[in-house]
Amino acid sequence: MTMLGRLRTNRIRTGLVAATTLLTVFSGTFHIVVLSILRANIVAGTSSKLFLASLFVTVAVLFIGLLSNHRDRFQLNVIVVLLCAYVMLACLLLFTGLGHYERNPQFDSEVQAYLILMLCSIMSVSLLVAGGDSAQELIYKMVPGLIVIYTLGTVVSLVFSSGLTTGGLMSDRSGLNYQSNSYCAAYAIGLTLYSMGDLVPAGKDASVFRPLMPRPISFLLLCIQFSVLVLSGGRGGLVTAFFLVLFWLYTQRAIIKTNIRLVFAGIIGVAVFILIVFSFLGNSNLEYSGLDRLVSFLDGGGDSNRSILRTQALNLIAQKPLFGYGAGSIFFLLNTYSHNIFTDIAVEYGLVGLGIFLLIMFYGLAAMGRLIKRDKREYFWAYIFIMGMSMLLFSSYYLVSVMCVFPVAYCFVKDSQRPVRADFGCSMRRGIATK
Repeated sequence: MTMLGRLRTNRIRTGLVAATTLLTVFSGTFHIVVLSILRANIVAGTSSKLFLASLFVTVAVLFIGLLSNHRDRFQLNVIVVLLCAYVMLACLLLFTGLGHYERNPQFDSEVQAYLILMLCSIMSVSLLVAGGDSAQELIYKMVPGLIVIYTLGTVVSLVFSSGLTTGGLMSDRSGLNYQSNSYCAAYAIGLTLYSMGDLVPAGKDASVFRPLMPRPISFLLLCIQFSVLVLSGGRGGLVTAFFLVLFWLYTQRAIIKTNIRLVFAGIIGVAVFILIVFSFLGNSNLEYSGLDRLVSFLDGGGDSNRSILRTQALNLIAQKPLFGYGAGSIFFLLNTYSHNIFTDIAVEYGLVGLGIFLLIMFYGLAAMGRLIKRDKREYFWAYIFIMGMSMLLFSSYYLVSVMCVFPVAYCFVKDSQRPVRADFGCSMRRGIATK
């Protein structure tokens, strides 16, 4: 193969790695957002089929990529370990399901999603690290496009709503219900905050994280995204956005101390924009009754049903505190999950399993911190982790949250490939990214 042909092949491979990685991370909503923009008819059953089909395509592409990156022994070892863990948990889940004669549709759907989602996540972690700097660079460059897609999708679903803000399942006129729309708006907010970079002139300082798009455009997008978030009325999305903003303020804390007026001006600007949107809506036929849920939440009203589930989960933990009831057992004990990652894990694996999970999270987040010190663009994975963890605290089941698992696994694997100091007598290993 000629040099030009090799270069073209590497570019195609890099593009596939970057695209499939983002598709996997945002697999829960991305295709529905796109179909909402296209105004395609979507019903719950059709959406599930499209969701699974998109993930099968991702798996196929990832396997092709794996075959082209099989020469890295460290990479191969990581893949083997991840796959073994995946297969073991899959067997535990299937064993739990077979051990109960009564069927639980929600358990079945969660297990099916896990069998596909986690496989995608594992393969993407391996491919992303194997792809090297070029794939990671391309992912960062694709963030502005992702922001536009999510912002446009949430706006279209809001404007052309069909029971969007009144609750219920996806309708045939809108692919996103009020809750999904709120979460997607929060994702867009987090990605936009990330894309703004460090709020200082870059100059020639290589350590400064430069904005991925002009800041006036980022500010306008934030105004639109916050308006959609408020109008959609999803409480989970509001909490997610709150965590993301707090994290952004933390990352910019040194700069904000000397530019506090600029921050206040930005907050006032967003608030004024939302008020203008509300005044416009007063003269329109757009329905946004989901806002009542948001007002109720801010007034102290919560979801009593989920509180009851968590109380029942705590009672179950008290009965079997050490090792729990087994993988997936919470669906047969409560007929659903408790909508909180910590109580879900403690019920299924006990306090011992919860401790192991927290230890894995600690090591993964510590690796994330080390990567961020070397390259501030790695903040991208911290934002993704916050998106996933906030959902797990209030809404989602832990086994199908790629947004939580993927960043931790990626950072752990990539950090493990950092160069080893030679003065300890260790063999040198080339790092994938050694900024």
